[in-house]
Amino acid sequence: MILQSSKHIRWHLTVLGSVLLLSNLLSAQPFAPVDMGTTVNGFQDDFDGSVLGLNWMVRGANVFSLTNGHLHVFPANGDPNHLLYERPGYDTTTQEVLVRMRVNNFSPGQYTRGGVGVGVNAASSQGINFTFRDYDGEGQTGKHMTFLNDFAAWGPGEAFSWQTNVWYWIRLRQEPNAVSQAESTTCSQRFGPPTGPCPNRPIGN
Repeated sequence: MILQSSKHIRWHLTVLGSVLLLSNLLSAQPFAPVDMGTTVNGFQDDFDGSVLGLNWMVRGANVFSLTNGHLHVFPANGDPNHLLYERPGYDTTTQEVLVRMRVNNFSPGQYTRGGVGVGVNAASSQGINFTFRDYDGEGQTGKHMTFLNDFAAWGPGEAFSWQTNVWYWIRLRQEPNAVSQAESTTCSQRFGPPTGPCPNRPIGN
C-alpha cells in the first residue's frame, strides 16, 4: 500500500501517520486534508508503538523503523523497496492512501526518490508511486514530485519545490476503470500550500 525507498544516495524520510481510506471525505480544514481529525472507514496508523503492526509487510530491503511516534525510512540497496499494508481481504487494486511526511535529508540523483505507493504487487514489489525528487527529469528541474510506475516509466512530474524538514500531507489514489475514464485513473494531492481537487492523471506504462 504505502512507502517506497530507492536505492543509492543518502536520504531520510519521516512519516507521522498514514491512513488507507475506503470512504468519502468528511469536513474541510484550511491547509490540511478534509480528513484531518475525522474518523474514516479505513485503516489508520499513527505509528505510536515500538514495532509495526501485524499486517505491515516489508517487500524488498527493510529500511523502516519506529521512534517516538514516527516511521523512519532510510535508503536501501536493491530496487524497488516498499512497506505494504496487507490486511487479508482488502482491495489490492482500488486504493487510496493519505500520509503526513517530511524529508529530513536528500542527496540529488537520477535514482534518488522516496514517497508513497498504491497497487504494489507483493511478490515483485512493483507498483505506482508518487515520490519526492531532486533531479532534472519528468519535464521538471531540481526539486519536484513525480509518479513512477516501477521498472516501466517515470512521470508525469509536478512542479513543486519541496523543502527538507517541512511536513507535507500527501494523498495518492488508484482506481482502475473509473466511471469517468475508460482506462486506469491515478491521482495525487499534496497539502502544504492549498491545492485543488485531486486531479486524474494517466500514468506511464
